[in-house]
Amino acid sequence: MWPYLLFALIIILLYHYKQPEWMVVVMVLFAALRYATGWDFFNDYEMGEALVELKRREVEYGPLWRPLLNLAFNLHAPQLIIAIPAMIMYPVLFYGLSLITNKNSVADALFVYAFWPFFYLASFSTIRQAIAVCVGVLFVAYSLRRKTIPAIITMVFAFLLHPSAIILARSTSHERKSFTARCICSAAASRNTSSKCAATEPVKCHGNASQP
Repeated sequence: MWPYLLFALIIILLYHYKQPEWMVVVMVLFAALRYATGWDFFNDYEMGEALVELKRREVEYGPLWRPLLNLAFNLHAPQLIIAIPAMIMYPVLFYGLSLITNKNSVADALFVYAFWPFFYLASFSTIRQAIAVCVGVLFVAYSLRRKTIPAIITMVFAFLLHPSAIILARSTSHERKSFTARCICSAAASRNTSSKCAATEPVKCHGNASQP
């Protein structure tokens, strides 16, 4: 229990001083170094011990995951399947939010992400969905900046990570000022394979978004 209390205390302090960059660092470290936590953790350790499980996972996860799965299997280091995505997804989420909103609003969004039950801690058991949604947020950021080619490439990449990322495409049709809350809501919807949240009216966020 104490690691979670320490994590919560550090995030609260960093949020108080509006330090979203360091909030992301703490989120990465806590997720990458966790042990025996999350459904994916035990599945990954099973894969590290059985070739048949590796082959099944390669088919299930798709081509983008194959190099990481084989690296973890060959090095007998299943923790890599947890650590490497953690080092990618949270910085990508931060970068995507930073492209379209100000520092204080990014801190607000990360604070919600860290403590809302369906987001940060849920990502420990849904690694593929979580990283796909984080990359999907980058797609939304590029779309709102009218950067069509990077947006398309990013969405294809997110979709190959996990098809649930496609739900974030709906966020681009709404106002920029509703983006942060909208993305978090859509992430929750995709994480729970439900479209109810993404279909609701946009929630207005406090703070003004930066201009492209």
